[in-house]
Amino acid sequence: MKKANPIPKTPKEKKERKPLTKKQKVILITVISVVSALLIAGIVTLVVLLGNKDGGSGKYDMPSRKIQYEYYIDEGDTVGFTLKDNFREDVPLKEFTRTPVFTDENILLDDNLLLKVKEGASEGQFASYNYSYKGVVIAVINVKVVDADEYIHTPQELLNVSIEQDKTYIVKNDLNLSGIEGNISQFIGSIHFNHNAVSGFNASNGGLFKELNGATITGLDLVNVTGSTILTDYGNHGIVADYASNGKMRYCTISGNVNISSVAEANDVLYVGGFVGYASALKRKNYVDVEPAYVHLVSFLDLNVSGSGDFRVGGLVGGIRNATLNNSFNHGKISANVSETQVANLKNLYIGGMVGALSKEYDAITQTNFLDESNGLYSYCDINVNVQGGGVHNSINVGGVFGYLENHSVVNCTYGGKMDINLTRASLNAGGIIGCTNNYTTLKMNVRGIIVKGEIKIYSLSNVYAGGLIGESVETQYSSVEQSITPTISTDSSKVQGTQLATPNVANAK
Repeated sequence: MKKANPIPKTPKEKKERKPLTKKQKVILITVISVVSALLIAGIVTLVVLLGNKDGGSGKYDMPSRKIQYEYYIDEGDTVGFTLKDNFREDVPLKEFTRTPVFTDENILLDDNLLLKVKEGASEGQFASYNYSYKGVVIAVINVKVVDADEYIHTPQELLNVSIEQDKTYIVKNDLNLSGIEGNISQFIGSIHFNHNAVSGFNASNGGLFKELNGATITGLDLVNVTGSTILTDYGNHGIVADYASNGKMRYCTISGNVNISSVAEANDVLYVGGFVGYASALKRKNYVDVEPAYVHLVSFLDLNVSGSGDFRVGGLVGGIRNATLNNSFNHGKISANVSETQVANLKNLYIGGMVGALSKEYDAITQTNFLDESNGLYSYCDINVNVQGGGVHNSINVGGVFGYLENHSVVNCTYGGKMDINLTRASLNAGGIIGCTNNYTTLKMNVRGIIVKGEIKIYSLSNVYAGGLIGESVETQYSSVEQSITPTISTDSSKVQGTQLATPNVANAK
């Protein structure tokens, strides 16, 4: 099992130009495509959030499902295929208004969602369409043309993808993995699932991919995942991938119920996540460097963990180093239980509705004036934590979005779930957005554009720092807090030891 380093606590004259080569055109189109897609994603999410408040009527009061899609089509596919229409729920498709945002004459999408290309289509071309209902954008459909090496039609074809060649695959239909054992040991290419449902996966033996190395996964809808597993030592466990290095994952969803227990030693670091256990990348030398990112991941997964070790648990990703999570949602649940007999081998427990722990490094020659940031994270995840026994040496850190955040900023973030924490003698940092932060750079670490409207209830006999935003903060500043709450702490006053503090913002700022 792949090991990972633990995240620490603590106006100009015109000149004649030469025509662009074909390769330069493809690169330019790709760059424009990526930038445009990210811009659209932010705008659409903002429109939906601002246009659909709690208490309204209709089916689109909250962004309760994936509202953005990314489809890939081979440059020779002139027959095409019909896109999924689950975004419409039971509203007839004809009642939606389709608005082209970007179009290309070689990409054709008709009124019945049939997508195909004309002869002469080439890799790198793209299009994007908004689908609106009663004036509100409900779905964005992005289309990109690729040169696919192979199609995948069956579960076995999926499990047999090349682990040594950088190939591009397109999944053509739904896949049922029920009764099929095995994982893809390592993958370095690209798989575009095109939002075909992948069902019946049992995660007892780890993720669908054991390791993603520079790979790209898009449009994976992994539904009704099951599984129970026991971790015995240092390692990573994710449902889609146990470990991902310099990878990309976009427009994916997951649902199901998974149980993970551990009998590891106290110093064994364990990363557990709904999509990825541990995701890493190289630190960037310049701000213009392309940053590995995980974009528009949506979870409806119930994740249950228990036992001993040094845990990092995230509804989407257990641990991230030098990558970024953007425009993502969690509507699932996280439960963590540690008994009095297990707590002796429990060192730390970092739990985040989105990410257990995220840390960024910057090269000594990095040319940037501000820290990287995650933008558009919406967690409605219910988090239940029960740790019996232990002492102040057991550090519990719980955040509605991040359990621990280091050298990284957060923008436009919401927590709307319920957090219920029951401890006896272990110490706790808890926040609606972040459990605890750290910043050892000379740049500002910002938490801004925040809404916390969930509920945080704590019972403890030991040290508690609980904030509506952050439990414990080091060199962090916050702004544009539209809404927050004050956590409630209950205790047995005859047995309590230590400091117990709850605020609507930051409980303990250092």
